[in-house]
Amino acid sequence: MNIPAAACALALFGGWLQPLNGASENPELTQALSEAKDLSARLSSDVSTLDFIVSSSGGWQTHAGILDSYAERVAAFRKHATSLAGMRKDGSSGQQSVVDRILPLMQESATRADQAIQTMKSGPDRLNTAGGRRFLKLNADLVDELSRIIRAWVDYGKTRNELDRVQELLGVPSEAANSGTPLSKGSTQR
Repeated sequence: MNIPAAACALALFGGWLQPLNGASENPELTQALSEAKDLSARLSSDVSTLDFIVSSSGGWQTHAGILDSYAERVAAFRKHATSLAGMRKDGSSGQQSVVDRILPLMQESATRADQAIQTMKSGPDRLNTAGGRRFLKLNADLVDELSRIIRAWVDYGKTRNELDRVQELLGVPSEAANSGTPLSKGSTQR
């Protein structure tokens, strides 16, 4: 998924967001969301290298330690998702909305990464075929797309919270900005 596609996805799903004014932003949750963004990018990178490992000389066995490291990062990613879920209640409504959006994506990313890693460990010979390579490629593509969406949601939430703070400082009414739809009645699309 390219960046314009991710932006379109945000525009389409933007109507689901709750108003972002209200409880103040939780700095610990802000940090945790930033870490989720970084972990997601790392997971995407890990999964994208699996095809290289299968096709490298010596096969996956020479890279068993790398696969174990990848599996540990998947476990850390899942643990971080659980931590985010626990911190959600202490965040601003904007942070809560971002957490609500990325948790299912984090879960699917972790599941797909686990599936690819475990398949490599349990049946590596199957992966050294056209179908096996396609399996790895599609898993890598999906985890990458999910990672991009996670990162976009985190960036969106950060920018939106900052906009709300500045808007409040300037005394700009927030009702139009938080109408619950991407384009309010009477607004125009650019």
